[in-house]
Amino acid sequence: MPSILLLSLPAGGGMLLVMRQLAPTRLRLAGAAAGLVAGSGAALVYTLHCPELALPFVALWYLGGMLLPALLGVIIGPRLLVW
Repeated sequence: MPSILLLSLPAGGGMLLVMRQLAPTRLRLAGAAAGLVAGSGAALVYTLHCPELALPFVALWYLGGMLLPALLGVIIGPRLLVW
């Protein structure tokens, strides 16, 4: 999970900066969406380099790794997306 979170930080930060120019009205939802998209992209990159594909591993670690950036987006979104 920490690897996916670290891989998602640059993309998530960039998405939040771009979303700020779009003037979102639901800041927490917009932050969560940016974090989830960044986390899923990072999980894809991590999947291409990780040979482990057991169902419990994928279900727990990848899902958790994608939800951590979404949670971070919910927390940081209202602070960064204010316009």
